[in-house]
Amino acid sequence: MGLLILVGGLLVGGILVSRQQIFQQQAWNATQSAEAICLQDNKVGILVTFVNTEADSPENAMKVEVEDLQSGNKVDLGTIEPGNTKTDTIIVDANSVGDGQVRFNSTWADGRDGVDTRLADYSAKDCGQTQEAACNLSPGDNGILVNFSGEEIYADRGEGKTTVGQEIPAGTYKVTLRGYDNHSDRVDTGQGQLKEQYYLSLLKDSTEVAKSGNSDDIPEEEDYSTTVVNNNLVIPETATSVVAMHSHFPGPGPESLVPICALFEPVEETVELSCPLTPSANGILVNFNTEIYSDRGEDKAQTSVSQNVPAGSYKVTLASWDQHSLLEDSKKIQPAEQYYLKFSKNGSVIAQSNSIGDLPDEKDVISKEVNASLNISADVDTLIAYHSVYEDTSSPNSITPTCILLEPLGQPTPSPTPTPTVSTSPTPSPSPTPTATPPNNSACNTTCSQNNECNGENSSLVCSDGRCRHKDNLDDTGCNIPLTYSCNSDCSTDSQCATANSNYQCIAGNCRHKDSPTDTSCNPPVGGPEPTPNPVSETVNEVDLPEAGINEPTLSVLLFGGLFVLLGLGVILVP
Repeated sequence: MGLLILVGGLLVGGILVSRQQIFQQQAWNATQSAEAICLQDNKVGILVTFVNTEADSPENAMKVEVEDLQSGNKVDLGTIEPGNTKTDTIIVDANSVGDGQVRFNSTWADGRDGVDTRLADYSAKDCGQTQEAACNLSPGDNGILVNFSGEEIYADRGEGKTTVGQEIPAGTYKVTLRGYDNHSDRVDTGQGQLKEQYYLSLLKDSTEVAKSGNSDDIPEEEDYSTTVVNNNLVIPETATSVVAMHSHFPGPGPESLVPICALFEPVEETVELSCPLTPSANGILVNFNTEIYSDRGEDKAQTSVSQNVPAGSYKVTLASWDQHSLLEDSKKIQPAEQYYLKFSKNGSVIAQSNSIGDLPDEKDVISKEVNASLNISADVDTLIAYHSVYEDTSSPNSITPTCILLEPLGQPTPSPTPTPTVSTSPTPSPSPTPTATPPNNSACNTTCSQNNECNGENSSLVCSDGRCRHKDNLDDTGCNIPLTYSCNSDCSTDSQCATANSNYQCIAGNCRHKDSPTDTSCNPPVGGPEPTPNPVSETVNEVDLPEAGINEPTLSVLLFGGLFVLLGLGVILVP
């Protein structure tokens, strides 16, 4: 009996040794690792990696499942072919973890017997605050705090945005944005992403009713940015949703960040914008007070007011405002906060003013005369303040046109009945007042780099200093045809009239002959002072023969003639 047991034991032992040798021949060649990381919502994730280093043969494919031993959470890496690597993240529902381990459980993908179990260590990780705690903005009694989902947005992929359905009532608000990106784990290497920014688009249903400014880029050495993007954002209608939109979408690089939250604080008293201009008795003063931008589409690049302006010549003065005194220096880098004025009739532009200059960083308000004499050829019904560098997206160049002043220039006075003049030629008719005719061309004053970008509709336009202008009037932002002057034209200076005739001067607002200021035909005066009569003289004036037409040849003929007469008389008298 003992012998049978001994033999049986040897047989069983041999079988077990044989199976162990088979398993050892299938050595589960692989490497694995684990690392605790911070996710965008401040949760901890365990990043696991498995590399199948078996020989390249179909039977060596493995199925791998990984379990975090602290939380019990798992991730299935699926089938991993020989020579391949797979990485995934186990989500841990916590903001921090201590030192821990994950277990890799492997089986053969073709169903053969065998299981391989391996452990990998990871170090403790503290990801700090929760999403709500990461938003360090306080709404106070009246503020509205909008928390986003923690979704990361990119400039180069997806839709570049994340949306929250939240109502923001109509009103004026101070707006603050907070953003996040995990820079702490990349202190040594950095990201090279310098445009991690976003702004808010406020929608009523699907229509945008307002748009905020851009948040600051998140510095490389920090994880968060907090930016006051508007001090007086006007929301004209109640918004029903808030969209956090990447400022540089679509763009060439990721520039990834997580919009954390936005704070809307109602502004009880808006800034009072006073107009620095004072009109004369006949002046036309018009207020605007709506902010315009160069980088947010044409609708946001202009503001208009219904205003009747009679045809005529005007001195034009513009005023502008921006709240520089309350902004940090970094917010003042907007080099083209300027606009010009369009004069429109039934939607057609009749004339355009020159542009006011950029608002200096150290000032909140400026005003400037931009046209000493602007000719408006027809009555207009609408004034449009238009951003001077619309389509420049390098900066918002935000500016508020506060007001404009139009001062009529002298009008022609009735002329008395002209003094009759003696003339052998017909009296010239007065020439009509020259008018500046705006070109029928939407390219006027747009940005350009070469002439063919300007003259598609009007061959008179050329590219000058990066702007489409009239080839004979490069300084005029309205692309007007240069004015010419003639008799009785409207004028403001003598030099204008002198271009037509050196004897013309600007008299009472019209070009007239300097010696006939009341003559609308610009004729010189008739005649002159009566000549002074010479006194009667009793002395007989001596005659100068050459002046009388008797020269030397004529005198010789007379002498010979006289001689022949005398000889003839002698013949007759002498018998």
